[in-house]
Amino acid sequence: MSHCGCNDWQSTHRRSMLRRQGQVVPIPRAVLEGESAGMCRRDFLRNGAVAFLTVYGASMLDWGHIWEAASAQAATPGTDPIIVSVFLDGGNDGLNTLIPITGSDYAAYASKRPHIGLVPANCLPLGGAAGNPDWAWNPAATGFQQLYDAGKIAVIPSVDYMPPDLSHFHSRAFWQAGELDPDPATGWLGRWVDQNGDPDNPLQALSVDWTLQGSMKSAANPVAVLTSPQSAQYDLNGVWTDEALMVQTLGDLAQRSAKNAPMAAADKAVGGAVDVANQLAGLGSTTIPPNGLGYGTTGFDERMSTLAWLIRSNLGVRVACLSFDDGFDFHDNQVNRQADCLSSLGQTLAAFQADLEAHGIADRVLTMVWSEFGRRVDDNDSGGGGTDHGAGGLAMVIGTHVKPGIASPFPGIRPVDLDGNGNLKVPVDYRQIYTELLGNWMGTDPAAVIPNAASFSPLALVA
Repeated sequence: MSHCGCNDWQSTHRRSMLRRQGQVVPIPRAVLEGESAGMCRRDFLRNGAVAFLTVYGASMLDWGHIWEAASAQAATPGTDPIIVSVFLDGGNDGLNTLIPITGSDYAAYASKRPHIGLVPANCLPLGGAAGNPDWAWNPAATGFQQLYDAGKIAVIPSVDYMPPDLSHFHSRAFWQAGELDPDPATGWLGRWVDQNGDPDNPLQALSVDWTLQGSMKSAANPVAVLTSPQSAQYDLNGVWTDEALMVQTLGDLAQRSAKNAPMAAADKAVGGAVDVANQLAGLGSTTIPPNGLGYGTTGFDERMSTLAWLIRSNLGVRVACLSFDDGFDFHDNQVNRQADCLSSLGQTLAAFQADLEAHGIADRVLTMVWSEFGRRVDDNDSGGGGTDHGAGGLAMVIGTHVKPGIASPFPGIRPVDLDGNGNLKVPVDYRQIYTELLGNWMGTDPAAVIPNAASFSPLALVA
């Protein structure tokens, strides 16, 4: 069955997927530098060896230098705080993620959502020390319920910027930039890396994805894109033989004397790729994703477990970004589709938190979950059982050092409570989350990262 999605989301998502297809497994910069002399990326991917790590903003660093910096970091115990940003592409519907189940808000909810409204008796209560009888989780959000009841989630039920734009492309860019700029040169986490990071270690800032997230774009210090150490493998088109022999052959090729500049660049890349794989293979993990912690089998599970492994390997990770694999632009069949996403997402986030705790590193990590906007209070009139773009999305911060519970006011969904367009009002600007995490979690000056930061008072999220 095909599903509807707005043209804005389809266009934005298509651009992202094209970037992913162009970097099926990202390759070292040396290969890209050889393109102008006759070697294109497509030919190299089809015919040669590829590595899974792409470094940005470090054109003068060779692989040896990078690994020296990472090794030096690993030699000392890691104690620095870390931010993990998880993006829910498409505009997740907060009102069907966390449902108001009492009083006039529920009466308005039931009236405005005749096709997709959820019945309170079927939803999951908010228990634990921060229990709240006015709200309940989507019936599929068992992972979120587990984390909330354990006191490890702070929920921001309506967060956005003013005035809301409702464009996927613009809203995503604004969140990633930390300012209302639709085409920013840098991202908010990239600027933090420029101000506070290491000039030699790109593993300090990771997009654990197929492409560099806008939040991570830096101007000076290096950042990197990484998928999975299991992707650090080598393939030759049509070759299904001894992998060790193939890698050895590639290593030998990297040592030969090239007759021209493009081939020399390719040889250097092959050698660097082999070295990267060997370096990461020696970090001591044999089960990725690890067994017994609740991870599923999706690509998102693998990337989240990979990130937990890299953090505990103490390679200097300070900030990381990931995108959930499935989109949330549900203009039709929302109840079933959102349930599938929330079930998988919640399970993975709970497993990631359990992974961090099992390895004694949970006190260093806060995970922020966000979407570019929310949905309209009314379900749509297309008859498809979905919602259109709205304001006031739901965000969450997860970790052992959050102040658990509902962290900010809910504006209400009675007709009198809504804005002039029938959307949720916005009591919290997303930059209030950023100033809190930058100042009270990372211990740095938000004004160095967020333009006009003093206008965005920190939202109390960190315990």
